[in-house]
Amino acid sequence: MAGRPAGGDEPSLARINRDSVANFYRSHYKPEDAILAVVGDLDSAEMEQLLAARFAPWTAGGVRLVENIGSLAPQKSRLLLVDKPDSTQTYFRIGNVGISRTNTDYVPLLLVNTLFGGRFTSLINSALRIESGLTYGASSAFDTRVATGAFFISSYTPNASTGRALDITVEVLKRFHENGISEQQLASAKSYVKGQFPLRIETSDQVASLIAQLEFHGLDRREIDDLYAKIDAITPADACRVIEQYYPQDDLVFVLIGKASEIGEVAGKYASHVDLCSITEPGFYTLAASRPDLRAGLKPS
Repeated sequence: MAGRPAGGDEPSLARINRDSVANFYRSHYKPEDAILAVVGDLDSAEMEQLLAARFAPWTAGGVRLVENIGSLAPQKSRLLLVDKPDSTQTYFRIGNVGISRTNTDYVPLLLVNTLFGGRFTSLINSALRIESGLTYGASSAFDTRVATGAFFISSYTPNASTGRALDITVEVLKRFHENGISEQQLASAKSYVKGQFPLRIETSDQVASLIAQLEFHGLDRREIDDLYAKIDAITPADACRVIEQYYPQDDLVFVLIGKASEIGEVAGKYASHVDLCSITEPGFYTLAASRPDLRAGLKPS
């Protein structure tokens, strides 16, 4: 199964014409798919009347597509190597499926990922940048959506240190499972998240955006009002549980973009299935899954 970029690619964009754009607009740009958040120095009743008058001609009747995509979790480790012959560095992501925005462990994971890869002093950035000097930055994130999003670790390093950087990344993930989180580490994460959150709602634009996001996911103001209480309630045992449940150890998916002639042999170490394709080929991310001839003899060790 291959993903499709929301922005399109060379093959898909070539198939789009004016009629397809117009039809998509008529079918999907409808009030039943819209969320409007208004924040500012205003009279609520007056604004409601104004909006009702302005949007009254907007009629419903669009096509709402909700697809049950099921589980996307891979059943074995995989690696996609995208060959960029002029690259002096390897950019890599390692991950698996994550969580949806409405997952009840959203707040515990917010704290846990702050420690693992969500701030400058995180475990992954400390290991790859501060301690080893292999990169200028490394991080991890949960891309939360309506359906289950992705978890990924992201960084880059010179070609020559690709193997070492990948080894360190996998080792940090392994130790995270083995060591868990201490009371002191958890307290640090709690203070950090509490301190950062007000910066997300400083402006009217930020507040409107947050309100729209909550509405989109079917959530309400309790996500804000109860946030600090939820944070305070998290224990080290809770943190260890979500590490075990949501941070993948096996069946990892690797994506590397770099100079295949220099890192190809290294890449084969990390996955039972390796695909190779060229960054110059249109739709290169889907080609690797459909054309085994692109693997160019790469074999996992």
